[in-house]
Amino acid sequence: DTNKRREYDCWLREQQYRKEKGTVAERIEICYEETDSISEPCRCGDYYNITSEEIQKIVDIGIFECASCSLCLEVSKTALDNSSQMLSTKIVVVGESGVGKTSFVNALCGNPSADSSSTIGASIAMVWHEYKAGTSEQRSELMELWDIGGSGAHRAASVVFLDGAAGAILVHDLSNKKSEE
Repeated sequence: DTNKRREYDCWLREQQYRKEKGTVAERIEICYEETDSISEPCRCGDYYNITSEEIQKIVDIGIFECASCSLCLEVSKTALDNSSQMLSTKIVVVGESGVGKTSFVNALCGNPSADSSSTIGASIAMVWHEYKAGTSEQRSELMELWDIGGSGAHRAASVVFLDGAAGAILVHDLSNKKSEE
C-alpha cells in the first residue's frame, strides 16, 4: 500500500532526525515479541508514551520524544537475557568558579570546542561509556555528568546536587593555587 509506505518513510525520517539531534537521554531494551504500548518516566517528570503501533514499526532501534521536553528515549529490540543491563551513574564535577569544569565535561561528551559560560546551579550532560570494553563483562553505562557551578554565592545551595552521586571529579586550575584548596 502506497500510503502505508509513505507513512513509514516519514516515520523513518523522524527517527533519523531525533538521532541526529543528540538528545537521547535514556535507553531501554525490549524483546522482539513485545507489542504492548510503553510508558516510561522521563527526567523532566513526564512520560515517554509509545503506542503499540509505534513499537511494531521498530526493526532494531526506535527513538521517541518525551511528551513535555526535547529529551528522547531509545528503544532497542533485542533477544533479552538477564545479563544485559543498562546502568546509569551520576557523577558530580566540582571545583572553583572558572577552573574549566564545563570545558572538561564538554570534552568528555565529544564537544571540546563548545563555548561555555559560567554555570549557575548545575548543568547535566550525558554520555554513553562502554564499561570494561572488549571483555566478557562489557556493558553500556550512561554517565550523568553533573557540572556543579563553583560560584561562592551558590556554594551553599550546590550541596543538594550531590545527593545520589556515585562519584565526583574534582577540577582545579594548575595555574591558580587557590583553586586547589
